[in-house]
Amino acid sequence: MEFDELLNRLWFFDYEVFAHDTLMVAINYRTKEKRIFQNQVANVYYEFIDTNHPIFMGYNCKAYDKYILKACMLGYSPEEIKEINDYIIEGHNGWDYPFEGYVELPPIWDLFDCIKTFKSLKEIEGNLRMNITETTIPFDLPTKWNEQQKHEVIYYCTADVNALFPLFDRLINNYKSKFIICRLGKIDPEFGLGMTDANLTATLL
Repeated sequence: MEFDELLNRLWFFDYEVFAHDTLMVAINYRTKEKRIFQNQVANVYYEFIDTNHPIFMGYNCKAYDKYILKACMLGYSPEEIKEINDYIIEGHNGWDYPFEGYVELPPIWDLFDCIKTFKSLKEIEGNLRMNITETTIPFDLPTKWNEQQKHEVIYYCTADVNALFPLFDRLINNYKSKFIICRLGKIDPEFGLGMTDANLTATLL
């Protein structure tokens, strides 16, 4: 498997979680195809994964989005997903949440692992002179989205996903280096490139 083959399967993604709506936007790195998952049942996720064999990439996604994806693949309702969201946002670790059931997640790479000092995605977007305006829809909205609210949330979630493209392009040499290390250590690059530098080095040794 070559590095470029992995890039063909790379989908940047981001979640937005509200009291009664869950949204994931995913955009393919190569083709720029966009997929929108709003309150989708688990089978829709499995069909997408079986068809595209994606490698998901986000920002700080291993601490947050990974667990929202897990809940979606387990068939949790938007209200149950909001509980998981709040659990993580309040400072708890996603891996400590008592999920019911097991699911095998696709490979997940996190750009946050390559940032040496903590910065939020919005700070990075600002440094890249991108629009950093947030959605005006409150996350504890007591009703489901109306059409206008839905389009607004999709717009801003898509903007956050698009912000990952230039960030990845600036860090791509880091991933190429990880790929070489994976080859030296006969480590599956789908998962090796999702490790931190320290974990990958330890695995090699």
